[in-house]
Amino acid sequence: MRNLLFVTALAVAGCSSAAPAPEGRSNAAEAKASTTATTSPKRIRAWVGVYASPSEISGFAGSVLDLMSGADHAYRLRRYSDVRSANNIEQDELAGSYLTDADVLYLPQASGYMIDGKPRLLASMERYTRIQINGHAVLMRDDALRAFREENKFHDYGILIQVSDQANGLEDLKKVQHPSIKLLYINPIGGWADPLVHGPNNR
Repeated sequence: MRNLLFVTALAVAGCSSAAPAPEGRSNAAEAKASTTATTSPKRIRAWVGVYASPSEISGFAGSVLDLMSGADHAYRLRRYSDVRSANNIEQDELAGSYLTDADVLYLPQASGYMIDGKPRLLASMERYTRIQINGHAVLMRDDALRAFREENKFHDYGILIQVSDQANGLEDLKKVQHPSIKLLYINPIGGWADPLVHGPNNR
């Protein structure tokens, strides 16, 4: 089953024109830009590394993303949550090939669940934007980026902070240390509350 999910993720990666195009750009232009970007070794090196979600949410959910170099632009993603469904097809790690366009990262992903004893597979494309905050490389999902740009607030569940600029595919993602979101604060002694309950936190 894991191999089937992996193939599904690769299929999504191969269809780069299916990625959501930024406002004002066509999917055809997006596909061309992504293909060009991912063939540039210099651009890929800028993305390589291990990224982790903030430690403050680690009791509820978490993600660790390993972006590797190489012609296949491979990634590994470990994601966990305290919210589960008995019908979900559980995976320790997701794997696939990532796409980049300037400071935008696309992660094609596959997931699945069982219904009446038969597997149902789903494919999606998750988008992150890379920015620098307090000297740290940060990946922000669209919802987190919107909260940051419009309100100067952090939505922890959509944020990954770079913890290493090295990635060889051998890292045990379960052992990666999650950094504090307060590394990105203007005032590091500021308060914190669960964004899912109280909304994004002030920076």
